Amino acid sequence: MVNSTGASCVSRPLEEVYQKKTQLEHILLRPDTYIGSVEKTPQNLWILEDMSRVAFKCVNIIPGLYKIFDEILIRDPTMDTIKVDIDPGSSKIS
Repeated sequence: MVNSTGASCVSRPLEEVYQKKTQLEHILLRPDTYIGSVEKTPQNLWILEDMSRVAFKCVNIIPGLYKIFDEILIRDPTMDTIKVDIDPGSSKIS
């Protein structure tokens, strides 16, 4: 088969072009569809430098991870307090 530009095209069965996936498989295969980019991106943000000072700095963030954290914070209408502990040594958030 030849397309309008003269290049040859090979027809593939629909089963090869489109694959049925479960919702979990689709989320794991294409997370950016649901949460945004999963790549590090430089962004200017207000950063807490110590307990008494903030600074506007360019930092590398992963927008998808930022969005997950943001959704957790804003989606619970019954929440009146939140405590977040971050261990910079192990990068553990609890």
